[in-house]
Amino acid sequence: MKATNSEQKVQQVTETIEEILRQGIASISDEEQKMLKKAGIYFHKPKEKFLLFLRVTLPAGILTSEQGKVLSHIANSYGKGYLSITTRQAIQIHNIKLEDMPSVLTLLQKAKLSSIGAGGDSTRNIVAPVLTGIDPQEELDCTELIKELYHFFQEDSTCQDLPRKFKIALSSSRVRSGAEGIHCLSFTAARQDIEGQESKGFHVHVGGGLSRDARVAQELDLFVLPHQVIDVAQATATLFQDYGCREDRKKARVKHLVERWGVEEFQQKLIKYLGYELPAKGQSQQIVDQKSFQYGLQVQKQKGYYYLAFHIPRGHLKATQLHELAKIADAYGLGELRLGFGQSMVIPHVPFYRGRDLVKEDVFQQLPIYPAPLTGQVLACTGGEYCKYSNVQTKERLYEIVETLDRQFKEEGIEVPPLRIHMVGCPHSCGHRHLADIGLQAKKSLIDGQVEEAFVIYQKNDKADQSELCTEEVAMVKAEDLLPFLKELIMVKLFQKKAAKDRAFAASGEDNS
Repeated sequence: MKATNSEQKVQQVTETIEEILRQGIASISDEEQKMLKKAGIYFHKPKEKFLLFLRVTLPAGILTSEQGKVLSHIANSYGKGYLSITTRQAIQIHNIKLEDMPSVLTLLQKAKLSSIGAGGDSTRNIVAPVLTGIDPQEELDCTELIKELYHFFQEDSTCQDLPRKFKIALSSSRVRSGAEGIHCLSFTAARQDIEGQESKGFHVHVGGGLSRDARVAQELDLFVLPHQVIDVAQATATLFQDYGCREDRKKARVKHLVERWGVEEFQQKLIKYLGYELPAKGQSQQIVDQKSFQYGLQVQKQKGYYYLAFHIPRGHLKATQLHELAKIADAYGLGELRLGFGQSMVIPHVPFYRGRDLVKEDVFQQLPIYPAPLTGQVLACTGGEYCKYSNVQTKERLYEIVETLDRQFKEEGIEVPPLRIHMVGCPHSCGHRHLADIGLQAKKSLIDGQVEEAFVIYQKNDKADQSELCTEEVAMVKAEDLLPFLKELIMVKLFQKKAAKDRAFAASGEDNS
């Protein structure tokens, strides 16, 4: 049987690793490093230690319990016994020896898992709401469509030479999370009248992205039916491959094409690449803003079933915990686990009568079902521990701060709503500080003649919807002053919110005493 495109890529990677082992690390070429990155394989610093981390893609963050057990085994046997959940619903396993990577890739293939497209200049993991297929507020169940889209790009041989990474998101939910707007290409829930009949489908958005020149994706005047999604995605990727800037990587994303051409010209070229016309956009069905992630037992759209959402502290999961969660998913659900955006997980398909027993499982003493309001919404990038761009350690620092704030507010009897506080170690913004209520970006700064660790603090206007980014710069503070400054900023936000509520009551003539 002829090997698939993804299988051929894995074979090429394996052969490259074997050659590096024979020739030594000094022999590795730029092209070989690019190949490894496209396969989700990166060297830890320093490279001479021959230690790697592996990123495994999971479309919509969905994996089976058996796949969870395999990932647990890999982390235990080849890593350091833990896994990290990324901000794009993938899993990373750190500290894998170079000579062990071929064995790890073989295990992934047997489990129908892949790291192809997890890094480098490639089509990355397909991101979707963690509740896809079980959300009471979704227009369509797009679980199979997302898998088809993912596998299309896994096997596609036409878009192998992209100028930079190409990120896709798809959401059929009426709830707008904000993540849809930061992708190169995204599809969001919509309806349109076609030949006198209301049809469910998607609107198309292009040119979103974070980093130094963050911007929200712009909506095209197009309506796409579910069966047309893969065509549109392929046409967009091919357009990007043909016209994306190759002289300057800082200007090589889809957002720069949209900026160069404008939305109308981009749409015209896209339709030409697509080869057929599409209807004009209809009515968006994204009508609710998601202000925070909802934890605990929640009712899913399938009658008689719960899903359980719980927190993953620091975004790190012990291999033993993942193995236990896989067994729990088998015992209480349908053998399925789901990763949220960064530091949460979901076990779906739990019968109502099993919910009370499920929450008593010991593992949820370590992975809280109802985390404190700030801790439960926190998000941080990998940080200086593994990333060469980061100026600081992010995860531990941010967790220490928010856990202290949660404790202090509780002791002082102050009720704090869930607030999203995100920390990033550099301007690349892998920790999505632009999607936060309060965003923290580390930098080295000259303060009183000394180079100090500092943070630029940003906030989002409380009245802003989820399509807007957190870009209002509040202040720059020394790292040691971050906790008291954040506490004061949160108190000001609470005061402003109460004052606005009081004014609204006064205007309505009701008694708010």
